[in-house]
Amino acid sequence: MSPHSHLVIGGSAGIGYAYAFRRAVERGTITLVARNPAGLRRAAARLRRAGAADVEVFSCDIADPEARGAMMRGLEGRKFGSVLLSGPSPPFGPLSSVDGVQIHTASEIALVYPLELARWALRGGVVKGGRFVVISSSAAVEPLCEHEFFLSALLRRSLETMLGCLEDAFVRSAVRLEVWRPRLVLTHAARRYARSLGANRPADVHRRLRQHFGFAPVAPAKFVRLCEEEHESL
Repeated sequence: MSPHSHLVIGGSAGIGYAYAFRRAVERGTITLVARNPAGLRRAAARLRRAGAADVEVFSCDIADPEARGAMMRGLEGRKFGSVLLSGPSPPFGPLSSVDGVQIHTASEIALVYPLELARWALRGGVVKGGRFVVISSSAAVEPLCEHEFFLSALLRRSLETMLGCLEDAFVRSAVRLEVWRPRLVLTHAARRYARSLGANRPADVHRRLRQHFGFAPVAPAKFVRLCEEEHESL
């Protein structure tokens, strides 16, 4: 595949879809991976209308090791100009409120799969001069304490430590490693959290999040644009 081919995991909505849309406008070829087949079909149709040269979709729950393994086998021998990994957010709540199954699942998504994907990218899955983008969280660089986003902070920090150990390998492979840290982006997870705060109507979501955090959420498209501008200036 050419440098204009892009693999977007978590690409049917939110940050992943916003990234895929920018590549579609550039007439790139896009491979989307997400859990929801109907959501994938809707996203693919919108990307084709936006100008994508081609859109391929794979329905896969990356929390399922068997499904993930099948997808990774399907990627063997393929090469992309960029890969973006945007996985589901870990459960909300302090550690005491999260059960063992949730911790195991969140660890598979936030740590095991990024390592598997990085291994594949370093073995030639991303072309020289390409990009490997991982969505982390601003929680990774904030004080680690027993609060409502403890598990997210712990796993994101561990993820970034792991990726930091791979920086030299990415440099040797001539692949640019980028870690993006959203602070508060208006994704499905943010809307779900807003509902837990009492936002019963869509019109209340923005206001509730702003009241709770003290700053306004940004749209996924704006977040992606700002991250790309920042990294292009480096």
